[in-house]
Amino acid sequence: MHRLIAILLSDGYVNPRNYTVSFTENEELVSRLIQEFNQVEGIRLDWKVEKHHNSLRARTYSKRLVEALYKKCNSFRTRPCNQHPACTDKKTCKICKQLLNYPVIELSDNLIRTATQKQEFLKYFASCDGGVSISVSQRNDNNCLQVYISIKIGSTNPQLKALLKQMLDDLGFTKVLSHRSGLYLKNLEDFIKYQREIGFLPEARVKRGNFQGFTKNDILNLGAKCKNLSTNGYWISKLRIKEKVLEYILSLRE
Repeated sequence: MHRLIAILLSDGYVNPRNYTVSFTENEELVSRLIQEFNQVEGIRLDWKVEKHHNSLRARTYSKRLVEALYKKCNSFRTRPCNQHPACTDKKTCKICKQLLNYPVIELSDNLIRTATQKQEFLKYFASCDGGVSISVSQRNDNNCLQVYISIKIGSTNPQLKALLKQMLDDLGFTKVLSHRSGLYLKNLEDFIKYQREIGFLPEARVKRGNFQGFTKNDILNLGAKCKNLSTNGYWISKLRIKEKVLEYILSLRE
């Protein structure tokens, strides 16, 4: 259940009125998830898939599933009520009545207890709403490249962001940076720890930018290699790059 909830909080939708549960992702990832979640807590689910822009949307209708989900998580709306899709029932909406900017997200105490469950929750969440950023600039002396590499777990909801950060803290990440758009891991130790212990789902792919189409794990591994080549996680000498390229070419000859 915690894996499905991670998907729905990151890139999904739950409608308690008509008992709809849906999420949108790339074709490979949707295919994997509807197979994985064809049965949840003994509830058989019939997922329908439809094209949605450049992605696929999976949708199922189940009163039992929605009731079970709301026992584990009090709200699946993470955006403010005045953002799309706008709240349609302001008279009964608890969020609107309390004049809160963001819905308060609370998970039941028995949903995530172990380190493995926390790792899985973060992996599934970040596979839908997260990724790796890599940018490179050249120093004026032309001898070094400055590489900025970070892992982002996206969320603008303060309560949800706090829950995600607490999981990372519990798992031993030491320098989790919180910004308006989400959480960032930038230092070498946290980056490598995330690569080794959490990562992304194999089917999760980059949706836009220079690495569009590559798997998120591909870019995560590339970032780890760059981090290991660098000084203090940022500077990489061009001589060091040449040495590594030569090592790789020699290994091919062997």
